[in-house]
Amino acid sequence: MLDIWEWYKARGRVVQVLIAGLVFLIVLITLIPAAGQEAPSEPEAKKRADKEQAESQVPTEVTEEVTREVTREVTVNEGLGKAGEEALRQDLERAEQAAADAEAQNEDLEARVSDLQAQIDELEDNQLQAQGPIQQQPSGTGTKHVTVKVSSNIPVDVLIWDDNFDADISEEITGKQTYEFDIAKNSGLLAEASNLDQAGNIYVGVYEDGQLVAEDRDPQYAQISY
Repeated sequence: MLDIWEWYKARGRVVQVLIAGLVFLIVLITLIPAAGQEAPSEPEAKKRADKEQAESQVPTEVTEEVTREVTREVTVNEGLGKAGEEALRQDLERAEQAAADAEAQNEDLEARVSDLQAQIDELEDNQLQAQGPIQQQPSGTGTKHVTVKVSSNIPVDVLIWDDNFDADISEEITGKQTYEFDIAKNSGLLAEASNLDQAGNIYVGVYEDGQLVAEDRDPQYAQISY
């Protein structure tokens, strides 16, 4: 150390100033980084910690709020979906019950119609028995007794005549009707029942002296001609 000091004093004034300035700069450069890394004061450290904590809490609070809103919305939608499903199920049950009731009523109406039709047929038969068969007298001798039976569940036009017009029937009927008359033995006969606008169950039968000689069935046009 003495040698350095002696060497320093031996230098000139200008060199001494330069050396002193250099030493000062070295010391200053060494101390500045240490000063920059000095620990912050307690108020500044608290502010920084509060800020960091607040910044870390904001995303968490936002996430929790969004999660609550989504959960609430999902719960409400699930509630509405279940309520709607239950309402639809009840509507379906009511519709099925209404359909079953309607079907039962329809079956009941069909049964009543069938009973009424049977009663009508019975009344017609009774009326025919009370009135007796329709008879026409032949214009000459040597005759045969002809019976024509007509039945139909729809309105039909009935036409019956023979070669001599001893039988001459032209009328509309529904149900059953029997016609009887005497015609010449060698006479032909035409008997028909028709309804070209509807389809049903039409029957025409011809008997001579009690024996069936011809019959025909058709949905619209039944005819016997000989």
